[in-house]
Amino acid sequence: MFSTLTNVNFDPDRFVQLIQRCVALRENLKEKVRAAKGKVDFQEGPATFKPATNLEGLVKQGEAVGIKSDPTIDPDILSLQHILILE
Repeated sequence: MFSTLTNVNFDPDRFVQLIQRCVALRENLKEKVRAAKGKVDFQEGPATFKPATNLEGLVKQGEAVGIKSDPTIDPDILSLQHILILE
């Protein structure tokens, strides 16, 4: 999000690389935790998220879970969610 808000020359393809880098860092960290006998067998959530490999796939994933993904949400609640995210 920080990159999105501060990148005046928005380049969507850059986010594919950033996300791939985050996954590589996460997996590297999990290996270090595993080597130290820590817990890494998570069943869901960010520790197991498998991002798409291209921009189109990432956009589809985002649309499925983004704050606009629920068409039944009250507009006032949606507005509040936007304010909280951007603050």
